[in-house]
Amino acid sequence: MDYSRRWYYSISFSAAAVGLVFLFDIGGENPVVTTTLMTSFLILSLYVFEPLPLGQISLIAMFLLLASGVASVDQVLSGFASEAAFIVLLGIFLSNAMAKTSIPSRIVYFVINKIGGTAGGLLVCIIILPVITSIFIPATVIRTTSLIPVVYKVLRWMNVEYNSKAGRKQMMGLAVGSNISSIVFVTAAPANLIAVEIINQSLDVHLGYLGWFLLMFPIWVLMVPISWIVLNFVYGVCEYHESFERAELEAEKRSLGRLSRNDKVFLGVMVSTIGFWVTQPLHGLSLVFPIFLAAVLLSLPRIGIITWQNIKVFNIDLFFFVGATVSLAGILSASGTIDWVTKSVEYSFISVLFESPLLAIVSSAILTQIFHVMITNVNAAVITFLPIVIGVSVTVGADSLVLALSVTASCVLCFLLAIESLASTAVLATGTVSQRDFLKTGAWLTIASIIVVVLVASYWWPPFMKGWNIAS
Repeated sequence: MDYSRRWYYSISFSAAAVGLVFLFDIGGENPVVTTTLMTSFLILSLYVFEPLPLGQISLIAMFLLLASGVASVDQVLSGFASEAAFIVLLGIFLSNAMAKTSIPSRIVYFVINKIGGTAGGLLVCIIILPVITSIFIPATVIRTTSLIPVVYKVLRWMNVEYNSKAGRKQMMGLAVGSNISSIVFVTAAPANLIAVEIINQSLDVHLGYLGWFLLMFPIWVLMVPISWIVLNFVYGVCEYHESFERAELEAEKRSLGRLSRNDKVFLGVMVSTIGFWVTQPLHGLSLVFPIFLAAVLLSLPRIGIITWQNIKVFNIDLFFFVGATVSLAGILSASGTIDWVTKSVEYSFISVLFESPLLAIVSSAILTQIFHVMITNVNAAVITFLPIVIGVSVTVGADSLVLALSVTASCVLCFLLAIESLASTAVLATGTVSQRDFLKTGAWLTIASIIVVVLVASYWWPPFMKGWNIAS
């Protein structure tokens, strides 16, 4: 979609939304709610259709919030002091630091050497590589863009054309694997961090790094083989000749030599960072503390591996994007808009569905997927839909934490449209695959993800949270 059409759709959507607010006097009894709704529709339309870069849209969003008078300067800037914003910012820095090492190449060669002996094995490698790199790189789109050259290299080893059926299957494997990788660790995607902030504040719980991993790990375990099966079903099983490819792989692996000083420093710092995250229940430090420490150590003279000049040149669009969306979530809550929306649907079909535990999980997973197709930006979908589900579930006495996690997982597991995630958009931008490829695989994977979320939410989360007191 070219930018002129994006502007057309963005203006049309926002005008229609604002018109409906005026026509039906939505929130009329509370002028603050009315103004907040109209401003939010304008902002969401920009985020959905992206007529400008995300960072620039975020600046416009902050201006609109201030100009409309629905929020103070402190409220507009509050998102930039959040864990989510700084973990993403420092995560971008860590990805730049990792680029100074041979760690990414070593991970690729190790994984491919272990399980990539066949075309099917290579597809498994491509699906799980984003999960491995998500340990070090919090932003999904950065992981994806750094792995796109790896997929091209794999296609050369397979001796297949990029736009062939085999090539499209491997590239779709990266898109699917990147979206699945976002669910495993709470730091793996901004949407997780935003959701945790909303959940912790709304439900007065503390959901940390280890707790999130133990809750979401079964989803990853189930979705990886399902994705492999779906991709092979859609594109067929493609074989290849591996004599030349193996020789090239071994030659590149040998050229790396032993671990360099940069490799050892980076690994040592990241092992310490992950150790702090995993042991958070013991020391109680914020998730952002270890990543701050990692950034300091990796940039110190003589000790570190990256200079301040390297830090200043990276793209901070994601930082502005996450900060602005976290601020918007807080403003929607503080202004009473979320409460108004919750009361508006309190006696609707949603509240009826939430009266049955199983039906509540099923409906929340399905409704989230539908909502996310309309509000394609995953962060925007989380900040608008999650508080509503929490509010309604509290009102009807449903298990709010389980439903909140179901919504978050369903938002992150987005496969149907490329524009539903920045990772999928990055893959689409390569030109190797088309939106038709996403629709063909995404339809099956969306159904599969709903079933997986329902199973895990019904049979894993409640007893696990009760037995381990995981959310307290």
